[in-house]
Amino acid sequence: MAVNQDRMKTSFWALVKAALPRVDYYALRVARVVSQSKDLTTVDLLPDDPRFPSMAGVPLRVTPGTSIQLGNGSTVLLGFSEGDPARPFAAILAGGDVAKAITIQAATLNLGGPGATPTVVEAYRTAEAALNTAIAGLATTAAGASIDPAAATFFGALATLLTNFETPTTALTYLSANAKVK
Repeated sequence: MAVNQDRMKTSFWALVKAALPRVDYYALRVARVVSQSKDLTTVDLLPDDPRFPSMAGVPLRVTPGTSIQLGNGSTVLLGFSEGDPARPFAAILAGGDVAKAITIQAATLNLGGPGATPTVVEAYRTAEAALNTAIAGLATTAAGASIDPAAATFFGALATLLTNFETPTTALTYLSANAKVK
């Protein structure tokens, strides 16, 4: 009789499993962003798969040092850490959507690559070089002209500062550490 009960139990569970749709929590699913937290770390989602309810406060996974502001209706991929339905996450813009804003905190940011078209950074560097040349020219002219020597010193120092510091932040750090107020 015990063998017969085991077969009946096995058959019963096979029927139950066949009747219920199986959810693979290791798969990524498409979901729409309903809203995003002010700190840009979590989103409220409406999964496209009807087997999933709407979800609130789902952590948004992005590259460390990066924050992304998504628009409502943006498409993301919904996943579950280690297949655990209690640990959902949203990642990767899907469906060709564009982020409203992306912030990257990095010491160096490289755009493009070999053979890439010039970027805004290159245009900035060209304009910066022209400004440096113009200021250096003013300093040279001012040094030989009968104008205030303090102005000549200022323009010379400004040209040196712009030439020696890669970013405005390093220049401001230098100035704040070395400025003398009279």
